[in-house]
Amino acid sequence: MSEQDDMKVVAEVMQDEDPIEVIISTQSAWLLVSGLQLVTRHPGISSHMKRAMEDIGRQFQDRLVESHPESAEIIEKGWHWEFDVDSNGRPFDQ
Repeated sequence: MSEQDDMKVVAEVMQDEDPIEVIISTQSAWLLVSGLQLVTRHPGISSHMKRAMEDIGRQFQDRLVESHPESAEIIEKGWHWEFDVDSNGRPFDQ
């Protein structure tokens, strides 16, 4: 496929707003939300993409919290950079 053909396929997919069904474990959903939280921190991400990633992540987050209400405060922290820490558990200077 050429790059032009690739772009046609991507454009078609990006215009398709039909819902899809997915079965995902609670653990995988948590990891997905965590990954989307990380993606929203990328310095090169556009505001549009950041909003989209957070909207998607929060849909999964809402389902997680329905099953595990005690996790609400913890998972919410991932959207807020004030709670970010390095691999040694030390807060980042931001």
